[in-house]
Amino acid sequence: MNQQTCLINKKIQIIQFSLFTIISLISARLFYLQINLTQYLFARGQQNFLRLEDIESLRGNIRDCNGILLATNRPVHNLHWQGTGKAALTDEQHVTHSVEYNRQGLALLSQGFDALHIDYLPPVANFIMAKFNDAEAVYQHLYANGIMINPLRARE
Repeated sequence: MNQQTCLINKKIQIIQFSLFTIISLISARLFYLQINLTQYLFARGQQNFLRLEDIESLRGNIRDCNGILLATNRPVHNLHWQGTGKAALTDEQHVTHSVEYNRQGLALLSQGFDALHIDYLPPVANFIMAKFNDAEAVYQHLYANGIMINPLRARE
């Protein structure tokens, strides 16, 4: 063998050793993440599915010269789903999401009733009770727009 062939063989051996080392390091890291940290990463993933942020608007309520409310702050809901590889949320995730969505909805209704000076009882669970002068007209209007409510009537 001549010296040039020997040099080429030595370079090939260095490249093979380097590739083997890199692949071994990547495999070791994958093994560490998937086998040794499985429980930790799974728990973090389950806790990480929902992030809540309350961002207050820089403006406040906008009223006309007579004090009538023209515009107000209201919550904006953005749902970003990156997926967990499953077709649906777990029961715990669904309950957490539903409770938070319900809390935000009741807060929005309370703010609206306050802004319109409508008497209401503080919300409990997912119920809120408000007093309207013409409850039947409110019921009919909401029903016509696809919103179901249960009007309470006094016993006679």
